[in-house]
Formats: sequence, structure tokens, C-alpha cells
Amino acid sequence: MKYPKKIVISSKAKNKVLILVFSLFTLAGFFNLHPAKAIEYGGLGIYPNASEVDEKNPLTKSWFIYILEPGEVKKGKVVIVNTSNELVELEVYPVDAVTTKDGAFAPEPKDKKKIGVGAWTTLAESEISLASKETKTIDFVIEVPEDAEVGDQMGAIIMQNKELSSGPAESGLRIATRVGVRMYITIPGDIIKELEFKEFTQKTEDRIVIFSSTFVNKGNVRIRLKGSIEITDVPGEVVDTLNIPEREVFPNKTITIPVEWNPEALLGGEFKAQALVIYGSNRSLAQELTFSIPFLKQFAAISSFASIGTGVAIGFIVSAIVMTGLYLALKKKLRK
Repeated sequence: MKYPKKIVISSKAKNKVLILVFSLFTLAGFFNLHPAKAIEYGGLGIYPNASEVDEKNPLTKSWFIYILEPGEVKKGKVVIVNTSNELVELEVYPVDAVTTKDGAFAPEPKDKKKIGVGAWTTLAESEISLASKETKTIDFVIEVPEDAEVGDQMGAIIMQNKELSSGPAESGLRIATRVGVRMYITIPGDIIKELEFKEFTQKTEDRIVIFSSTFVNKGNVRIRLKGSIEITDVPGEVVDTLNIPEREVFPNKTITIPVEWNPEALLGGEFKAQALVIYGSNRSLAQELTFSIPFLKQFAAISSFASIGTGVAIGFIVSAIVMTGLYLALKKKLRK
């Protein structure tokens, strides 16, 4: 599948055109953590060489996943394929990577200073030409620094069209495509896996309820989490269950995962939401909150009418009691 990750707009002084850069990675849609074998976009594909695959870990068919000691040197191979009917000229380069505020994998731009995996990785070739339907394997070397910190590091190997496309030069707009494959490196040592469920909040906009769950990774390895939100009414009956999508939180990072709920079939009222997330070896964290949903306008109108009717009835009863009292008092006086 093909998923444009982000658009970076920059200027190029040489020909003074704007460049739109689309980034795609073997994240199987960035949020889905069950990737296909390779990522392809615009006739270009990239994936680990067969020699990199660990049959015990299906993710290695799509990502480079290594456990490397400080000072260790690791050789690897990446495969690039041109499935289009045209010759392509490509740049190939390593970068560091981060996660976005909602947990998506995000490679750094080419010109961003490299301090992690991007700096440790050296490719045998930085520019290649691929004929139509041609496949090429590029060697690379990862040199882990002696002082590398224990825990997880991440980066990516990127390929990008050298020749900008899509639109004539006079339009002032060119499009370049970046396609990449993830790299995960774990430095062994005193591994700490600690996740904090920092905050669970909600807001209601036009009867759409948006729950936000904030997590902080206080450890030194990445943590994958998933969960659910159970919604109950005042009597305690479950009215709905929502999925918290699977995400990864990297060391010392904070992410916030939004989940929407549209209670169309409910009139409104008070509810309780309990969020439960699971990570690691069946570790779990939970938070809950109470909230209310405005009543539907039709129901509010009926309620208002009912309130008016009740008020009239009470007024009638009070008036009847008063009139009865006056009648009895007058009757008693006439007897005298």
C-alpha cells in the first residue's frame, strides 16, 4: 500500500522552484504495525535483502532490526527495485528518525544533522541509475560508537528521485518522491521498559466525543502498546467499546492518541469511560473519567414541554387546595 507521510516545502536557489517531497516508509501505513514485505510508490520499491530476514521475526522482511554492541560493526544489504517502464536516477542516503506526537514513524529530512543511526550508517553508493524493471542491491555498513547509549535507536534508508517531476518548469512546482525502509538498532545492557499513562481526557464537539490518551516512555527501549476504551452509562451497562490503535513510544518520548466516539443512537446523559492499555509482557495501565453528552434537541424540546406540563399540573393542584380551603372557611362562617 502507498501512504504519503508528509509534505516538506523548500526552495532551491538554482532554479527557484518549490519542491514537494513525499515520504513513504515500510510502516504499512505508519500506524499499522503489521507491514507488507516492501514499500512501493511511483514505480519504486525498497526492502531488506533476503540475507537480512530472520524467519522468527516477520518484521525483518520489511525493516532492518539489529541488536548491536557498542563499537560493533555490522554489514547489511538493501534492495531497490524500479517497477516502472522508465529509467530512473536516484539518490540513496541514511537519516535519523523520530516519532510524531501521535506515535507515527517519521524520518528526518536529508539535510538534518545526523546524530544516531543516520550518522552510524554508510552506504556503498549514494547515487544510482535503474533501468525499467531493474533491481539493485546496495551494501551498507553500520558502525556503532563505543559510547552508544543502551536502548533503542531508529533511522531509515531513503531513496529519492534526483530528477524532479510532475509539472513543467514554468509552473514553479516540482514533486520529488522519497521512499524508505526503517532501521531499528537496540544496544543491549540494563534495559528499562517503563510506560506512564500520563493523562486521559475528553472533549465534546457537536456531540462527537474525542478521547485523548497521553503516554510517556520513561525507559530506554521502544514500547508498543494497544488498548480499548469501555463506555458505560449510570446504571453500569456497557454502551460501547472503542479500540485504542496500536502505537509505538520511543525512549523519553511522549505521544497522545486521539479516539473519536459518535453516540448517534443515544439521547444523552452521564457516562463513564475507562481506558485500558497493554504493553510488554501483558503489563497494563488504566485510567477512567466521567463525562456528559448534551441531549438531542428533539428530546430537550419534549423535556421542556413535559416540564411546562408538570408545572401547570402542580399549579392547578395548589389552586384547588386553596379554593377548597376558602370554600370550607366560608361555609363554616355562614353556619354561624
